[in-house]
Amino acid sequence: MRLIILLFCFSAFGEVKEYVREHKSCQLTLLVKERTTYPELFETLETQLKDRNYKFNYVTPGHRFAEGDLYLNFTKEILSGLFFPPCYIKIEIKEASGQKMKDSDKVFFSHATKRLYPRHSPSGTYRCKLGVRDVIYHLPYCRLPKKD
Repeated sequence: MRLIILLFCFSAFGEVKEYVREHKSCQLTLLVKERTTYPELFETLETQLKDRNYKFNYVTPGHRFAEGDLYLNFTKEILSGLFFPPCYIKIEIKEASGQKMKDSDKVFFSHATKRLYPRHSPSGTYRCKLGVRDVIYHLPYCRLPKKD
């Protein structure tokens, strides 16, 4: 019995270690255009990012990045449906390799979800908010590197 408890403790410790990523600033860059297009979703996104120890700022599309900066790409799509269409949410966080956003930048995190329920309203706003929460659930916590 003690052996089983000991094994469980080690496996739980291993899971916790994998769910944290280190980054030099934990600062995410988001586009102002996306914030103004989906204000309700970005309120949920901001709350969830703060809970995961990420800081964020908003920039215009022509912003120049420093190497290693993190930026977030947000995709929301209401899929075809009869009365209660599902909401598709994709969040991708990339690490800039140059001054501009590129498709070839290193992916820090990427996850997508299609939310069908709950069906409270035909517009799907609540489904999309829950979709954002579902995606951020898989985002690892951010931690600053230890100073030696």
